[in-house]
Amino acid sequence: MGDQPLSRRVRVVSGTLDQIFSSASNGLITFAIAVVSTPQTFGDIALMMMALVAVMGTMRGAIGTPLLLKADQTSAQIRREGSFALVAGVVVGLILALFMLTYGRTVGLPAVLLAVSAPFVLCQDMLRYVAIAEGRPHVAALWDGIWCLGTVGLLVATWLDVVTVPYVLGGWGGLALAAFVGMAVSLRVVPRVRGIVTWAAAGWQHRVRYGIDAGIEQVTVFLVLTIVAAMLGSAATAALRGATVLLAPLAILASAFQLIVISESTRSSSQPRVVWQGIVRFALVMVYVNVVAGLLLWSLPVHLGAYLLGESFAPAQQVLPIVVVEYGAVMLSLGLGIFLKTFNRSTDAIVFKIGTMVATLVVSLGAAVLFPSATGVAVGLAVGTILGGTVGLAIIAPWQARARAESVDIAAAAPRV
Repeated sequence: MGDQPLSRRVRVVSGTLDQIFSSASNGLITFAIAVVSTPQTFGDIALMMMALVAVMGTMRGAIGTPLLLKADQTSAQIRREGSFALVAGVVVGLILALFMLTYGRTVGLPAVLLAVSAPFVLCQDMLRYVAIAEGRPHVAALWDGIWCLGTVGLLVATWLDVVTVPYVLGGWGGLALAAFVGMAVSLRVVPRVRGIVTWAAAGWQHRVRYGIDAGIEQVTVFLVLTIVAAMLGSAATAALRGATVLLAPLAILASAFQLIVISESTRSSSQPRVVWQGIVRFALVMVYVNVVAGLLLWSLPVHLGAYLLGESFAPAQQVLPIVVVEYGAVMLSLGLGIFLKTFNRSTDAIVFKIGTMVATLVVSLGAAVLFPSATGVAVGLAVGTILGGTVGLAIIAPWQARARAESVDIAAAAPRV
């Protein structure tokens, strides 16, 4: 029964719910950490969490997107790709764990707990793409829902003042492990080493492009936060990261549209104009929701905002209006990126992302020097994002594309075992 195909409506609803649950758990754990931390402590841990987010985003592009582009192939082919994806998740997760243990020596036990959790978090995320590509997003939604519910419990525990940061991170890591095991069993996907070298070599150029396209934005944020921490201190890092986290659920929710558009457009061989019109409508709705949410959070009393970010809420609230403007531009950039990936225009996607990254880093660094505050850097982020999105839209002109969406097997040379 579990392998029978689901209707398109059920797939769309399940995929959206899965993205909501996954996004919520990633956001709620940040809130939970902030509630029980000082701004300085939260700023330090936020950098570690951002490293994990950046790596996860890169892997979603390099490995997850090719899985989605196999959505019209057989379950056996998708699961074989998934078995290699798990090996990649383990290897990258261990490398990231080593980095965390080295980089986070001054952070202490929280860094150790994050390091232990990293491989499970990355592997579980890869299995989400297997489930969606196979037309079984309900499996991912179930386990991400359990993970999300557990994370809600951790946040409530911080409000009751019965846990500390190590307990919060340890509990979150345990939930990641449970979700990974549950999905691996449900999807019947296990790591496979045989043929991994050939698989990795096949279509590596596309994987690099997709990885940069998906992860460069998070990497940019990580680099900006690193600049802020080095030049302005951990408290400023907490303010800037806190403001972005308050609106992050909206941006990550918008990413659910990517999972739906790529897989469903590939299945139906949609025309570019139809895809772009749908993206524009969705982006406009998300911009409106972003503005409304920003106004509500900006007017929220500090004593209530403390339930979200603890002592870091007040400084984060000061830069929130600027971040709202930035996120409006992010919706435009996200929509353009989704379109390019749907039609396999990976070169255009990588040029667009690199251009936006360079603009954002240069403007943000200049703002940090000229206006040394979290507010100044936030303005730099907004200006850089607006410049990148506007120039990219003018150059790429997605409404003029011609090719239909179709399956792209970038690992066609991988062995069939």
